[in-house]
Amino acid sequence: MGQAGKRTGLRLKLAKHLNCQAAHVSFVLKGTSHFSLEHAYQINKFLGHSEMESEYFLNLVSFNRAGSTELKKHYSKGLDNLRDTHLNLSRKVKVKELNSDAQAIYYSHWLYGAIHMLALFQNINTIQDVAERLDISTKKADAVTSFLIDHGILKRDKNGNIQIGEANLHLKEGSPFLTRHQINWRLQSIVNIEKEKNKGDLHYSALYSMSKKDVEIIKDKIIKVINDNLKQIKDSKDEVLFCSVFDFFEI
Repeated sequence: MGQAGKRTGLRLKLAKHLNCQAAHVSFVLKGTSHFSLEHAYQINKFLGHSEMESEYFLNLVSFNRAGSTELKKHYSKGLDNLRDTHLNLSRKVKVKELNSDAQAIYYSHWLYGAIHMLALFQNINTIQDVAERLDISTKKADAVTSFLIDHGILKRDKNGNIQIGEANLHLKEGSPFLTRHQINWRLQSIVNIEKEKNKGDLHYSALYSMSKKDVEIIKDKIIKVINDNLKQIKDSKDEVLFCSVFDFFEI
């Protein structure tokens, strides 16, 4: 929440919005008290939560206020269901299904996804453009592009220029090709670190010890960042190709 003065200012604004004492907000943040459901409803408005975020926060407050183990289990299950729904990003992305053989090829190498996305760029129109942009041979660029065109993922316009043919692909949770897809781009991340290709690129690694409660809080924050990024790039102009890789796991 920033510096002490900013934190105090935000607490005062929240207390005024909730029509309660600032001390009550402080007690809740310290874990010695709880917001009422009415307060939780108003906090959703104050923070501008989405519909799903609002439902999650209301369930979270209800979980903390529950007076019995059975009731806590009830709300805990609801929180898990909401988190799973939030994690299932495929619900937010239009999917084109490939048969298993085509999927095996598409997700066998990072070039298929990279060339797929490069077709969005106005200055990438030919096999030569693709080869130069990715620093690969024209033979390789042609082979991958031909596969993408044959399966309707890309197409050529009347002038023979490469264009997007179908909606973006997204692997469903549980797909046997998900592991390969994840490894492909993590390997590219390693290559990028070793080459130090672009000083503006961002790489960060750290090892933490923390409580189980904070693990779930951080997971939720990462999920929010992912969804915020999707909203940001939805209508963004196609100028550069970036790879985003998120990892947060227990050792």
